[in-house]
Amino acid sequence: MRQIVVFKLGKEEYGIDIIKVVEIVHHQEIRKVPETPNYIEGIVNLRGDIYPIYNLRTRFNMKSEQIDEDTKIIIIKGEETDVGFIVDNVSEILNISESEIEDAPSIIASRTEQEYISGVAKEEGRMIVLLDIDKLVSDSDQNLIKKMLEE
Repeated sequence: MRQIVVFKLGKEEYGIDIIKVVEIVHHQEIRKVPETPNYIEGIVNLRGDIYPIYNLRTRFNMKSEQIDEDTKIIIIKGEETDVGFIVDNVSEILNISESEIEDAPSIIASRTEQEYISGVAKEEGRMIVLLDIDKLVSDSDQNLIKKMLEE
């Protein structure tokens, strides 16, 4: 049995293994950092810790939406550094058995920009795309983040 934090981007549902989630916070002011990829919004200071913030809508080439009271930042434990992901809302924590998880369809899995999809969970007629956080934050992003945090 796996516990998955389910969040939405538009009408699509995505999931992250709860073991990777440090905390979920309301959206707050993000300080822009020059010369970063367009999907890295900037950095935030949460109780003295600095986190780089990804906009998952931009990362997934989705249309941007207005920030509202449902918008959240999910702080994720990365391999080398923790990062935050802006999501439209966090809907629930699900217990999913391994038998309810299938590999990503080959049409998705074969696309290099989709390599961060670890599978698809089928739960009561819903399909939740499961993300591999360690692949979503690439090595080049990790190097850039280290440089950002050093400055």
